[in-house]
Amino acid sequence: MDRIFTREEMDCLVRTLDMPPSTRYVTFSEAEMKRLSAYCRALDEYEQEILALTGASLDKVLLSKYYWRGRLEAQAGHPADFAQYTFKALEELERLEDVDWALVERLDSMLAH
Repeated sequence: MDRIFTREEMDCLVRTLDMPPSTRYVTFSEAEMKRLSAYCRALDEYEQEILALTGASLDKVLLSKYYWRGRLEAQAGHPADFAQYTFKALEELERLEDVDWALVERLDSMLAH
């Protein structure tokens, strides 16, 4: 799906951004949780840099943020604090002039499986 950043693209962005340690983000010992957390942090804290580096549209960044937060929530077992984090990404979509809600529903469906 070209409307969100793929795992490979996110891995590349995290390497390129070379993010210093942060006290705002939880770190995990489990590799997949650590990876998903890095994706979310990159999309949250480096939005402008990602837009400049990739030439991506704001909708791709925000939809990716929603998708990868949802993946992190699912990996964590859907605790309430992660659900709130994902919901905030959904609210951020309001920054867009025209939200593709059908795509958001498809992303939800992908996250449910």
